[in-house]
Amino acid sequence: MPKYSIYSMGTVDLKYIVSDLNGTLALDGDIIEGVAERFQALDKLGFEIFVITGDIHGNAEKLFEHYRCKTHVVDITEKHEKQDIQKFNFINQLGAKNVFALGNGANDALMLESAAVGVLIAGQEGGSTLALQKSNIVINSINDALDLLLNPKRIAGH
Repeated sequence: MPKYSIYSMGTVDLKYIVSDLNGTLALDGDIIEGVAERFQALDKLGFEIFVITGDIHGNAEKLFEHYRCKTHVVDITEKHEKQDIQKFNFINQLGAKNVFALGNGANDALMLESAAVGVLIAGQEGGSTLALQKSNIVINSINDALDLLLNPKRIAGH
């Protein structure tokens, strides 16, 4: 498992990638092209990959059935904690200091703030200003964000 030297954070030991689904890994319910290949390469590096979602399209499990990742669906009904709290709790159970978190919405802000590295994806669906304030890095595409881990010199100056 590689360690990452990041200017503003020092050396971080990242073990987990936790990503929101809609607006981050997927657009309009379909996985963005290039994600599968990057997940495969990151799996080979030893990362454990989780997709965490409210699953508004109802297809998260099916989308990732052939990927080397785990899907975690948060409960978005009123009887449960809000999505942001559930996502926050999820990464803290993993060990937030070892998490590279990816998201774009206000419901990702706590997760991005708590993770060792929180990355706002300001892609085609845009990014929440709350998530922007809580993230360490802002980037325009999921593929570019995942490439930061595959090419460590790209993340070094952050």
